[in-house]
Amino acid sequence: MNRWLTLAVAACTVMGVRTASADKSQVKLMTHMLPYELPPLAAGALAGGTIYLNRCVGGCTVRPGMDNAATDTSSIVNAQKTLPEYTGFTTGEWENVVQCVKEVYSPFNVKVVDVRPAAGIIHEEIMVGGSPDDLGLPAGVGGIASIAPGCSPNAQGVSFAFTSSINVFAAEAGGSRVNGLCWIIAQETAHNFGLDHEYEFVEDGRSACNDPMTYRADCGGQKFYRNKIAKVGSTAICGTDGNPANACFCGGNQNSHGKLLDVFGAGTSLIPAPTVSVAFPAAGAALGATVQAMSGSKRGVERLELYLNGWKWATSKGAVFGAQGQPNPSLSQFAVPSELPNSTYDIVIKAYDDLGVVGTSPMVTVNKGGACASADTCLAGQKCENGRCFWDPAVGEIGDACTYGQYCLSGICQGSATEKICTQDCIPGGTDACPADMNLTCTETTPGKGVCFFKPDDSGCCSVGERSNAWLPGAFGTALFGLFVLRRRRRA
Repeated sequence: MNRWLTLAVAACTVMGVRTASADKSQVKLMTHMLPYELPPLAAGALAGGTIYLNRCVGGCTVRPGMDNAATDTSSIVNAQKTLPEYTGFTTGEWENVVQCVKEVYSPFNVKVVDVRPAAGIIHEEIMVGGSPDDLGLPAGVGGIASIAPGCSPNAQGVSFAFTSSINVFAAEAGGSRVNGLCWIIAQETAHNFGLDHEYEFVEDGRSACNDPMTYRADCGGQKFYRNKIAKVGSTAICGTDGNPANACFCGGNQNSHGKLLDVFGAGTSLIPAPTVSVAFPAAGAALGATVQAMSGSKRGVERLELYLNGWKWATSKGAVFGAQGQPNPSLSQFAVPSELPNSTYDIVIKAYDDLGVVGTSPMVTVNKGGACASADTCLAGQKCENGRCFWDPAVGEIGDACTYGQYCLSGICQGSATEKICTQDCIPGGTDACPADMNLTCTETTPGKGVCFFKPDDSGCCSVGERSNAWLPGAFGTALFGLFVLRRRRRA
């Protein structure tokens, strides 16, 4: 087997949606194990770096050797090759591809350009054009990049996106040539920064088809690096299908957004906050059993929250991604809590993307059983003013003692039967998962999700003899929380 086929994996089918059990892909994206090691880089070491999209105008000369984008040198070839220019772009199509890649990388402190950087500027390069045959690769390869041993970022990496496959990937991305080529470029460039392929998200088992590191085509549209933990793999979760080319090269799980954030540091997303509005009930109507919302974002809506008189009462997942991505706008529905007292209600809905960027709906005022007359008819701790039952604004910060969730700014009050603290949701292993100025750690509660809590005392409050698995993922409820000494808020 040729050395560049070491980690070959199937990518996308010509016909469209495919499954792990029936992968008949004709076009492949491939990874090549870098034949030398790279020194480890500190977090943020490539902050302010540059990714050069080389359109290969007039053809690209590719020289063999250690990767060096400045000299168009790549370890993928073993002799000098020429990658010809692709002349089939329609008017404005290349510019839209460049803009797509800029949007995908915009949450990170890295520049995307299609003009060669000046001499002396270290950068990564992806050559866009030609076919795999031009580099001596097998037919049917859509793109190729290197992964360094240990998955360290390659600051001068060179990768390739073959335009001979543009229409195949367009079909996989829902019919858009721009999104199809953007997908290839995003995946191949990210391989040089140490990212592996993704198969499904840990939190809910949904397909990772909306992340560019996927090879799944069960949804299309523009793909973004997701701030969600995913199980890695190409045609199945790595290590489960007996395919040596589908091994876990960079670990069993990956948060593509978090990993690139470690490499580059934070940038500013070019994608605006989601739009959202109350679709039902109408202003002045009676509040019934459901509230409906219409929301949308180019990046997609990850979750929505229902607020009644200033308090968050319910959460809903964003719509499933389909052939064209997530419908924009899409309809979401909340069940109205049965314990709501009779009152006038101001409805507000918030919609979040996977980065936490939030959009807020205009307020809609409705009624349930008439306005309240006094706090006696409201819930515990609520006031009644202007016909509305409501709680005072939350003031409890993370780590403060609490007795009910409405006291906490996060809305989350957890602990034992005798003592609780305000806490917040977090993603285990994510960057900045919990407040940096407090001695908190993200403790997993369910796969891919957790809450912030004080780190155990060095002496430990639960000995191994008492319980060998003191922190038990998925069981961080009242019973387990009660095993720990809950402390008042403290600074590190």
